Amino acid sequence: MIFHTPLRKFRGFHAFLAVLCLLSVVPLVQGSGFGGEVVPDASLYEPDTVIVRFADGAGDGPALCSASANAHAALGADVAEDLSDLVPGMQVVELPDGVSVDEAVAYYTGLSSVEYAEPNYYVHALKEPDDPYFEKLWGMKNTGQVLQDGQSFDGMLAYYNNQAGTPGADMSVPAAWNITTGSSDVTIAVVDSGVMYTHADLAANIWTNAGEIPGNGIDDDGNGYVDDIRGWDFVDSDNDPMDFNGHGTHCAGTIAGVGNDTAGVVGVMWEAKVMPVRVLDTQGYGTVYHSIAAIKYATAMGADVISCSFGGAEGSEAYRDAIRASSALVVCAAGNDGTDNDAFPMYPANYNSPNVLSVAALDNRDDPAIFSNYGKISVHVAAPGVGILSTVPVWSAAYQDDITESSAAAWNVLSYLESDNWSGGYMGGTDRYALGVSGVNVSLTYSDTPFTDLEDTALEFVTAYALREGTDKLQVLVSTTDFRNYPSYDDMIHNESCYIADVVTGSSHGKIVSRVVGLDRYGTMLVGDPLYIGYLYYSKNPGSFAWLDSFTITRYTDPEEGYAFYSGTSMATPMVSGTAGLIKSVNRSLTAEETRQILIDSVDRIPSLDGKISSGGRVNASRAVLMARATLPSITTPDLNGNGVEADIGDVAYVYSCARDAASEPDLRADYAEPYGVVDLADATYISDLYVGVVVPPGR
Repeated sequence: MIFHTPLRKFRGFHAFLAVLCLLSVVPLVQGSGFGGEVVPDASLYEPDTVIVRFADGAGDGPALCSASANAHAALGADVAEDLSDLVPGMQVVELPDGVSVDEAVAYYTGLSSVEYAEPNYYVHALKEPDDPYFEKLWGMKNTGQVLQDGQSFDGMLAYYNNQAGTPGADMSVPAAWNITTGSSDVTIAVVDSGVMYTHADLAANIWTNAGEIPGNGIDDDGNGYVDDIRGWDFVDSDNDPMDFNGHGTHCAGTIAGVGNDTAGVVGVMWEAKVMPVRVLDTQGYGTVYHSIAAIKYATAMGADVISCSFGGAEGSEAYRDAIRASSALVVCAAGNDGTDNDAFPMYPANYNSPNVLSVAALDNRDDPAIFSNYGKISVHVAAPGVGILSTVPVWSAAYQDDITESSAAAWNVLSYLESDNWSGGYMGGTDRYALGVSGVNVSLTYSDTPFTDLEDTALEFVTAYALREGTDKLQVLVSTTDFRNYPSYDDMIHNESCYIADVVTGSSHGKIVSRVVGLDRYGTMLVGDPLYIGYLYYSKNPGSFAWLDSFTITRYTDPEEGYAFYSGTSMATPMVSGTAGLIKSVNRSLTAEETRQILIDSVDRIPSLDGKISSGGRVNASRAVLMARATLPSITTPDLNGNGVEADIGDVAYVYSCARDAASEPDLRADYAEPYGVVDLADATYISDLYVGVVVPPGR
């Protein structure tokens, strides 16, 4: 993976990449200039690569090589990655200096040998703040638990505070556990921000690559990845897919938190193999190419299900083709904008592929979550997605300031353009520090304390703002020089020791939001020099304002094990991915398309979803597993008081009875094979018009 980190300002920078926990996919914002200078626009895609697929008419082998070589040579471009083994003719192309993405796409699109060319779009996680006091896994078994609001920085979880649930508004997971609790033969790839594979509630269920010898520095299995024992990190291009965000670990715990271990949470699957594939950085962002590479990797390494709790509004034919080429079921979050995906697509959820399943989110009353996207055509099923408790890594704060009246005095203010209307300062009673509320001003508020040793750290600040796009903004600056030592504003913004780390513009729409800015790259680029951190507020609009409510620097090393409540379609997606894993646990022969259809056909239809999603229902794990089991051949025995049915040690045999002519669901129960390899049927009761069958899954 090629990840684009911020460059020095006025040489191009990547706009803010805040992790999205719950409510919204925040669009990347555009910067504006000061005093005639132009701050580069935040990009929606990698600025130096494009994805090209050469048409079938270009031929293959030598013919394709010749066609692509001629095309690239004329532009002065190079092939960064050839993906022809996944999708014939597909290549990731690195552009030469001076050639923009728009120019390159136009150039390649105009060639008769090219089927399509497109930007290498960024994708990002769909995540929002957690509720740390939620105590029940209501999505699996809803007894009427009350949702509680914890730290709802964007205000959306407060909507659900103290909302009592509707008993039975869940996925009927315990009933499915009567049939199967999962299987170590089923692999679920979590394509996300990585997974804390050392978490005690996950470690036993982490996938390992049997084809690699750990630590020998050799690609033993010849898959192109050295020592990929636990998966792969496409962000840092290494074999350590550790999670430095929390999003992926939360998803993994919902899918397959270790069950029946007297600690923590339980996943939809008690037993499975979770394959960590990291494509999102510490702030929850990656690129389409990273996602394509992850799909290719997970498929090649045998994933049955690929769980994708992220998305973006820009479609990619290359990404669609890569997913279509996968043999796995790809379960995707519908998005958290509260909009109609039929009109405003979210990708990869909106890709029209027989192995893609798009998931909306429900609250604990079976109502669509207020943030959840929907789509009568493009969104397929719904699942619980509000206040979901799961595993997370926990890091301690290296520095924290809740910005009270006394702490605000430690922040200096430099006004580069004096204004009688400037009113920056502490806003009493709310623990909020105002950076500006009116007037025309450029003012820098900064800490007078330099920060050191910022490797593997991130700054998180909580803010609300209303800034006119195109003129007004709030920038986060880092500098090795005390800001007061810059003679002027121009000296500061053109100085090699000062960087723009984040840009905020537009409006938070009355919500309080949390933003995360990675700092480790600056600590590395500036060779460990102490850094000053400041907030530059620029406004030409009397109605603009911004304020801060907290300031935290967190070091992302040696995380502790923890649990947290997240909400979003990101949380509903692993609910469905885990259910797909249960389906594969009872019938390994099902294809991705067949598994998808079972999930759709087995939903509980809910009035609130009528006309909102294509199935009109919530996933029912029990019914889905029953349908999957029903596709297996059964062995019948009329002798209920005999010696039992032979089975391999460790197999699960399903004992069921059903009327010969009834279309209703069978009455099921499950027993584990006894140590001598026989399922005891002595307790079964014979009813004259019923028959009993036993199914022993093959290949266990």
